[in-house]
Amino acid sequence: MEKEFRKIHIRMLVFFVTLVIVVSGLLVMLLVGRSNYALRKNASNLIAGNNRQMELNINSYLKNVEKASSLLFSDDTFWKYDPTDETADQYKQLQISNRMSNYITDLGLMDNYTDFGVVYKNDDVIGWLSKTTRAMYIDGGIYDDYNSILEKADSDSAWIFGLNGNIDRIYYFKRYNDISIIVVSFYSNELKKVFQIPEQLTGMNVLLIDEDNSILYSNIPDQIGQTLPEKTVSQLSSIENGSVMTRDTLYTTNECLNGWKVVCTLPAEAVLKDNYHVLGQTLIVVLIIVALFLFIGIYETRRMSSSAGDIVDSLQTEADHDQLTGLYNKIRFQDMADRKLQNAHFGQTLIFTIMDIDNFKGVNDRFGHLNGDLVLQEFAEDLRRSFGDERFFIGRLGGDEFGIFGVFDTGDTADAAGIIRPKISEVRENFQTSKLAETLGKETLSFSSGTIAADRGDTDFLKMYTRADMFLYESKKNGKDRDSSLF
Repeated sequence: MEKEFRKIHIRMLVFFVTLVIVVSGLLVMLLVGRSNYALRKNASNLIAGNNRQMELNINSYLKNVEKASSLLFSDDTFWKYDPTDETADQYKQLQISNRMSNYITDLGLMDNYTDFGVVYKNDDVIGWLSKTTRAMYIDGGIYDDYNSILEKADSDSAWIFGLNGNIDRIYYFKRYNDISIIVVSFYSNELKKVFQIPEQLTGMNVLLIDEDNSILYSNIPDQIGQTLPEKTVSQLSSIENGSVMTRDTLYTTNECLNGWKVVCTLPAEAVLKDNYHVLGQTLIVVLIIVALFLFIGIYETRRMSSSAGDIVDSLQTEADHDQLTGLYNKIRFQDMADRKLQNAHFGQTLIFTIMDIDNFKGVNDRFGHLNGDLVLQEFAEDLRRSFGDERFFIGRLGGDEFGIFGVFDTGDTADAAGIIRPKISEVRENFQTSKLAETLGKETLSFSSGTIAADRGDTDFLKMYTRADMFLYESKKNGKDRDSSLF
């Protein structure tokens, strides 16, 4: 009888334990399934946000290249220069050619362009063409090739990858006039600084593709020059800007202004690897003490969701600020300026000042990039010290270029100018008397600026930027270390 009772007890115990394990297993599967869904959804939103930021970054990078070439239109003598005109005064032609060459050099110094020049119908070049580019045209025909590219594009400008089989650089062509074409190129690898992958998304593949699905850039170098896999093309065919999630991969895509696309892929196992680890731990805990299972499952789920939320917050902070100086970056600065312009009312004056450190490349070349970074940080601190009140916000617009946007409760531009000018002088004084200036030399640290006031009805910051940039150019042209303004 006792033996039978023990058998029944053992059977009941086994049944109960089996039942508890099965029920607990189902609960684990349910909780982990929900956790997987939450993680995949959060990761999808996170990657989509990161992909959008990279799209904005590449648009900004390409716009800078286009802007550099467009600045050549600022001087009519450049635009009208014709090396094929045999009746022209040769001395004047030489002067224009030299001045134009110096101007192109100044424009290209701050950027790592491999080619930057103007190619004429007779294959004369002002500026510089790399050995690689020249080697493509040993027998001539540079202008004819570039002209055929623009004719095929049916446009005055075109972005080209894989020119004559070259896949390590990207070219931009713009028709300058009837007899010349501007060419700018840079290494594809330069885009590495544009496509920053958060540490939390390790394992993500980032690609930049053209209209033919050729891979222009990848964080996996061996993929550059290849064609996007058919599987990826098929998954992305149903969306233009957005994401799609399959069982094994998360895909996102965003289209750039010139028709290229930023594509990111992330294996599902990379998204869920932490969750798999937690599942194994949770099952062990269930076998040891079932009563704690639900608590652990809920705790881990919340922890994972919180971790994903922290990633999103961290990315948002990084997206708004320049990491070196702590100032607003160009995208955030432009967004804030646009909002101020759109919300401006009668009786307000809005002022924008653009500042550019003089001869900054020389500082880097002479004292090294570490000291160059210290110069940027010192300048940012001096700007904060002088323009740190609530009327202003400050941003780093790129390289050694900074911007200050001020809103004043006065309709008199002269009153606003009376506030701005002393502050600019104060920045110059602090910059040139800093400890860094003592180390590098006072003459080494200087800046030029251009200041304008918003016109009535201005709602687009880029128009203000263009006008201010013209005054900055005046300051540079007139000897640097000076300020030019509309008032």
